[in-house]
Amino acid sequence: MRSYRRLAWRRDRELSGFLRDVARHRSHVNVFNPSFVHTRDALVVAYRAIPEGETGIRAYVAVREHPAAAADVTDLSAWGAARGIDRVADPKVLLDGDAVYVTFNTGFVPADQFNDIHLMRVHPGIGEPQRVVADFDRQSVEKNWAFRAHGAALSAVYRLHPYAEVVRTGGDLGASGDLTFSLRVPARADSDKGADLSIGTQLIADGGAHRLIAHEKVYVEGKRSYYGRAVTIEGVGTDDVAVRVAPRRLIHTLRDAEPREGVHNPNLLSATYFSGLERRGSGVVLGYGINDIASGIARVRGTSLWP
Repeated sequence: MRSYRRLAWRRDRELSGFLRDVARHRSHVNVFNPSFVHTRDALVVAYRAIPEGETGIRAYVAVREHPAAAADVTDLSAWGAARGIDRVADPKVLLDGDAVYVTFNTGFVPADQFNDIHLMRVHPGIGEPQRVVADFDRQSVEKNWAFRAHGAALSAVYRLHPYAEVVRTGGDLGASGDLTFSLRVPARADSDKGADLSIGTQLIADGGAHRLIAHEKVYVEGKRSYYGRAVTIEGVGTDDVAVRVAPRRLIHTLRDAEPREGVHNPNLLSATYFSGLERRGSGVVLGYGINDIASGIARVRGTSLWP
């Protein structure tokens, strides 16, 4: 039987308090899936929520440029709609130097269409969304690529098994126009084959390795549950890659992980859905959504988390 690691009692007070205050001041309810990063001069948090009195889920980004300052909150859904993007889903932050970008996708589309992934600068200042174009055969619905900005290069972990990456071959991040990516499959990739894993958070560098939290999907009669699994990737960007997956499932509480009736998605049994990951000294801060209706932000020891 799979063992679990419960995160509910390891709350990160700074980020939890910040998100709570932002939600209260903006009258946001059903806040979930936080993603965050600290720069030298700002805290940036992307999240999903429902405005009080409404029913539709929207995407937001909150930027605080000084600990005593109020957060500046941008409605990413409205920003996208004004630019012809019907839906902004799953926003996650990407740090590039002192600039912060948000990556998001346009969700599910009819079977004969393809959805889109975008990157957009949110600090300093809000930029224009740039569409991510794949010059290879991709799935009709793509959601989470684990982006990595390193120097002038931009790449992403595309999938964990069989392992593959994508690298930017056209366009400039932060400029106008599309960003083109090509598929890159290393000559040797040793990846875990024992679970149905999809990419959750963005990557963080840790010594010579990279880390992320993946989603393990478990299906029961066509419906699914999501759990977190800590992943270490060695050799990102090389021709010799090893992917290691921690054995324990990450959850908020056992009760929240029990099958239930989905509030927004009838096919969802339960979800501890990981969206945020940041190093904090010797520790790690994890951000996640709880069953698409609430959020958790937990701080754990890095040495106890990674495989």
